[in-house]
Amino acid sequence: METILDRTDGAEEELECGIKHKKRMDKKKNETTESFRKRAMERMAETRKREENRQESAKKKRSNRDEAVKYLKENHERRMDMRNEELDVSKQVHEAKMKKTEQEIELKKREIESRESEQQAREKQDENLTEILLQQQKQ
Repeated sequence: METILDRTDGAEEELECGIKHKKRMDKKKNETTESFRKRAMERMAETRKREENRQESAKKKRSNRDEAVKYLKENHERRMDMRNEELDVSKQVHEAKMKKTEQEIELKKREIESRESEQQAREKQDENLTEILLQQQKQ
């Protein structure tokens, strides 16, 4: 009977140790499972963040593209305005040069006409002098 009691006590102790061990193992398993679940949730959250970032970056890319097109249009308009201003200035310079050239030509024409009239006047004077000399010689 004592041996039976000893065996029973030993069996109860083993059973208690087994139960404690099982509880520890269950607790460890639960902790491990919980950590896996947390990691999985973290990964899902990371996936969500990554997807959100992709959507935002797609929006940013579109907005960046729109901004780039807008910038290029504005830059082109600015350059065209500057080019038109340059053309206007060069046109004004060319017109001023043409006007100056026309004035110089007109001045040269007047000088030539003046010289021609002076030449004609001298010739006329020479003719008159020649006639006077001829008349004096005849007298």
